[in-house]
Amino acid sequence: MLILSCAREVYTAPPTDFPQIMIENLENGFEFHWIVEREKDGFKSTFVASGEYKGAGDFYLEGTLKVGDTEEPIFEINPYAEINNLTGKRDFVLISHKEDELVYFFTANLSLFSPGGKEGEGKLIIKKERIKKISAKTTDIDWEMNIEPRGQIERKSIEIAGDIDPNILKDRLEYYGQRRVEVKGNRIYFEEVIPINRDGLLFNKGDYSIYAITHTPEGELLLSPDSIESYNRLIEIETEIEDIRVIANERGGYWITVDFTKPVEEVLIGILIDGELFGTGHPGGLSLGFTVKYDRLTKEIYAILKTHADLRKN
Repeated sequence: MLILSCAREVYTAPPTDFPQIMIENLENGFEFHWIVEREKDGFKSTFVASGEYKGAGDFYLEGTLKVGDTEEPIFEINPYAEINNLTGKRDFVLISHKEDELVYFFTANLSLFSPGGKEGEGKLIIKKERIKKISAKTTDIDWEMNIEPRGQIERKSIEIAGDIDPNILKDRLEYYGQRRVEVKGNRIYFEEVIPINRDGLLFNKGDYSIYAITHTPEGELLLSPDSIESYNRLIEIETEIEDIRVIANERGGYWITVDFTKPVEEVLIGILIDGELFGTGHPGGLSLGFTVKYDRLTKEIYAILKTHADLRKN
């Protein structure tokens, strides 16, 4: 007697939060092609864009909004934020699966292109464990985004040496603008979004101090990096950095604002990093503003002082 047996592969449904996990993974970066068409009261508008989301809110988008015969360039819509806005209800329902492709329906929030808010039917397609396409439709709006993996960026690594705590260096690199920063053993790995100077401030000890100073010819301190202004220290001020902010200066360079934990009453003060003077100005109680000419140096100062501020709070 010949017994024939047949084994059927049992399908295992993915976890209920699988779509949300896939959306969160997009924070690591993706490329996209996006089109939205809207027709209302006989007027048709079309938004077409493509670009790259790089992670941490950084993106490049080149788009055009066409309304009738009028076209307007669009550059400032965050694609990842709008994916989260579109899928905000998170009510994903698996409607089909075929080999390595999953299709979900969800309630779509189309408020970006319909002021006041409008809901529609959304569809999320996941293939080979990555989001391939997101679309949504309501009575007068068609929303569609095709998504591709971000082009591979080579990761750099640097040996951790000296007295810097690896986790502090990790925070500094992230505030400087690098991505996917990881400490592994005696090396730190990262995507170099912004070129770094291995001999720059990021890799120094990075201790800061705040002094009342006086402007003096041939003083002990020169304002770095290339100023001929010199100062002498008077007294060290007992306050700490609470926070730091940077904006571009209309006249070139950058304007750095430092907030203190205690008010500063001295007329002229300076901020030193590892004993070198990098910022001077007249404080306004709980804050000090000063200018820095150079992009890289600005980012280094920000990364070091911001990391100190975080350590103080923790």
